[in-house]
Amino acid sequence: MSNIKIIEVPHLGGISAAYQMPKPYDSSKPTMVMINSHRTTSDLYRLQFEDKALSDAMNMIAIEPLGHGQTRTKSEHFTFWDTAIMNLQVLAALGVEKWYVLGTSQGGWVTVRMALLAPDKCLGILPLGTSMDYESKRSTDLGCWDGYATNTPIIETLTSNEPTPDFEIADQTCHSVLDRGFGPDCSAESRQFWIKELKKNYRGDDGRQRLRMAAINLRDRDGLHGRLSDVRCPVLWLHGTADQVYSVRNAEEEIKMFINSPEARLETIDGGQHFLSYSHPREVIITITSRKRMNLIVGTFNTPSLHTLRFDSPTQTKDASLKILAKHNAIGSHSWLALSPSKQFLYCTAWTEPPSVVAYLINQSTKNQVTSIESAAPQLEYINSATIASRSGYVAVHPSGKFLYSVGGPSGEVFALRDDGGIGECIQALSFVEQEATTSQGLLHGDFGGLRHGAHSVDLSADGKSIYVADIGRNCVWTYSVNATPDSKNDASSAHLMLGGKHIAPRYNDGPRHTTPHTNGRMLYSLQEHSSMVDAFEVAEDGVTLKHCSDVKIIPGDKDPKDYWADEVRLTNKWRDDDGQPKYLYASTRGLKDSVKGYVAVIELDASGHLGHTLHIWESPTSGGWANAIEPAPASAYKDGLDNKLQKEWLALTDSLEGFVFVLSFDGQLIEEVARVCLGEGQQAATAVWL
Repeated sequence: MSNIKIIEVPHLGGISAAYQMPKPYDSSKPTMVMINSHRTTSDLYRLQFEDKALSDAMNMIAIEPLGHGQTRTKSEHFTFWDTAIMNLQVLAALGVEKWYVLGTSQGGWVTVRMALLAPDKCLGILPLGTSMDYESKRSTDLGCWDGYATNTPIIETLTSNEPTPDFEIADQTCHSVLDRGFGPDCSAESRQFWIKELKKNYRGDDGRQRLRMAAINLRDRDGLHGRLSDVRCPVLWLHGTADQVYSVRNAEEEIKMFINSPEARLETIDGGQHFLSYSHPREVIITITSRKRMNLIVGTFNTPSLHTLRFDSPTQTKDASLKILAKHNAIGSHSWLALSPSKQFLYCTAWTEPPSVVAYLINQSTKNQVTSIESAAPQLEYINSATIASRSGYVAVHPSGKFLYSVGGPSGEVFALRDDGGIGECIQALSFVEQEATTSQGLLHGDFGGLRHGAHSVDLSADGKSIYVADIGRNCVWTYSVNATPDSKNDASSAHLMLGGKHIAPRYNDGPRHTTPHTNGRMLYSLQEHSSMVDAFEVAEDGVTLKHCSDVKIIPGDKDPKDYWADEVRLTNKWRDDDGQPKYLYASTRGLKDSVKGYVAVIELDASGHLGHTLHIWESPTSGGWANAIEPAPASAYKDGLDNKLQKEWLALTDSLEGFVFVLSFDGQLIEEVARVCLGEGQQAATAVWL
């Protein structure tokens, strides 16, 4: 119920502004400002306040407009612009620097005014069941109410030259608000609550004057059409299909007027009433918070380009979508991508001549995982490149962001990274060549410049103290300990990487391709390209000594590994046990022939990371070509405190055969495809990273 607080702000000679919050302000969380509708109070959002998952995820601050609730000012006259200014002063007084703002009906056009007055502070607006017009003929022609005709007799009744100490809002006026706002299904309990609130708020001479001015503002407000092009923040407009005041047709026209908003989107809620947040509270919560909007970057095997993609997760009213935002020129084909810890820089393998590794700056938009609105697409800016000894299959960045690792075929390199993200000097060269020869004879698809008969990947432990190199040709995993402060001299004892050991795969025909370390640092998973197995190794305290402990087949039992080449192994970023440890492992395989489809397997893990049984094996739409690389969305996508039953884990899957990028979902039991996009004719999708 109400937890109203009063704060004094200076506008109009002094305002006692009323607001409420379900929890104390937490500067580490995003903030949603909420503006209630005509004649209601901040209790319009009490159902959102009572949603624990939502209140855990964000600050909610509901401010009662001038003329409403317990907000008071000595000035008899005020407008919606005055309410917007008051709200900005309230937020400043509360120490809120940046915010999103949601408003119902009249609150919707207040959100626009706030965005116009404070463009540097407003991260996005969420108008609900509203209009951006004045009470015009255009509006009524589109099916909206006649606000002028409706409010004029009310204003006349409320106008008096004499004090009215016994004034009480009429029952008919109360019911008209409830009927239009909450609709025919308004419960008797809600109707009783709001009639009591209306009669409490609008009584006596002061109540009459505030109600009259609120009605005048509603009837005589200025339209915003000419100003909407100045709104430069994202807009997510929600509108109920059963809204009795403002029509969906009007909303469909007006959302197009936000021509300079980086993202302006209208979503309708079936059966939603005018006071949408109250008639359909759960749907509003789910639509605002569960529709994840995430960007990806995808490289290719065969073209000098990078693609940025945008994924919108599904809601109750919208299917998931995946679309290409931009195609960026690159200096070569980039088969493997890695992000810096800050996600400010992108590092890529480059199949150039001579071979190289490349650094790009990522100019990302302002974003927040809790809300479903976000500004413009990321831009990529080339920084520099560095020549390497042989074609790289994989790059990785140290958790400190200070070192870049590259391996491929017979060799590898360690580079220092500059403060600007550029690739600095090579501080160590690695050689995996031994006396015995390796061969690629008979390999379908060729050897990729030595990658299929040599070292293929490099992965770091979670603490950055150990490195693991999977080597297909030598059928082993090399382990190294990491010296985070290497001596600049060429002294082996002070090198950045010190060889820990060469660990031969359990089977003669395994061909370790990729590894991934468990977050606990005590388990390493090795994916075997030739045998389509995943092997688990216990990692000793030194971080470099491995002991094989279990294995699992990652293709169906009746399938022959000779028809496949396994590709990728990754831990879940969402599904965690009570101690925060991952519960599942993903592994993908490709068909060696175009006619043989690939698979993505989900393997259960116990509390210590040991392999359990295979929970699900999903057949991919194509063979995957050279790719079928699986990449889960980052853990940050799920740190919003929302009910996990409303969420699934999102996985990117790349396909070089037809150029598709897929997004899959995993709900703890099954994998399903939810969206796909083709990069274009001749574009061989390689790997993806999530921003």
